[in-house]
Amino acid sequence: MAEQFDVICTSYPDRDAWLKGRIGIGASEIGCVLGSGFKSAIDLWKEKTGKTKPKDLSDNERVQFGNAAEDPLRALFTVMHPEYELWFTPYTILRQKGEYDFLFDTPDGWLEEKATGRRGLYESKTSTCI
Repeated sequence: MAEQFDVICTSYPDRDAWLKGRIGIGASEIGCVLGSGFKSAIDLWKEKTGKTKPKDLSDNERVQFGNAAEDPLRALFTVMHPEYELWFTPYTILRQKGEYDFLFDTPDGWLEEKATGRRGLYESKTSTCI
């Protein structure tokens, strides 16, 4: 049986509130800490400590593609895996309680295995061949 974690799930009313709630290191940023992300660990530290402002990536083609692909990818997953129920709740942050509560995730969806009722998270990633 998989280990279970005690988590805090917080839903925010809109994007601005969600952005303000993103305190700590998010799942998309952990690669930076480990040296394989989209920015250096030093640059991430500077942003998190307020020494520099994060770069606005809203005009980045890959970011736009990833955002636009989220709903179609969820739909494709449900076609490929009818054994799961998949739903999405925007502007939600999960944190593990305790020692690592500075780590957070914004799930791309929630899963429930229809036969057993087991629940889990859905995360999707996109890649490009540009």
